[in-house]
Amino acid sequence: MAETRRAEFVAGLRELADLLEKHPDIPEPIMSANAFVDTREELAKVARLGFWEKCEQGEWFILARNFSAGLRLEVNINRSKVCKRKVVGTRVVPARPERTEEIIEWICAPILPEET
Repeated sequence: MAETRRAEFVAGLRELADLLEKHPDIPEPIMSANAFVDTREELAKVARLGFWEKCEQGEWFILARNFSAGLRLEVNINRSKVCKRKVVGTRVVPARPERTEEIIEWICAPILPEET
């Protein structure tokens, strides 16, 4: 089933490319594709496929790769699955009512063993 969905997705990308090629009056889309993995092992398989930029956004750890014409692929995993959460302090957040929240630092080990 997953292979069928993947094949359909790839076919859809080709259809989009064909449409844009045949109809130059259609404006170029800005595209960023997001994929998600559930385990460190799945992320490591992706990391082994080539150069990736490592990014973090909120609760997500991201391997990103830019392609020509502004295309970007981001492979996301919940940061807690690949990094260790460390509380490094607290801060008071003025509000009604005032609250204190943790200051978090994420310590992320290399995804691949050969990374330093």
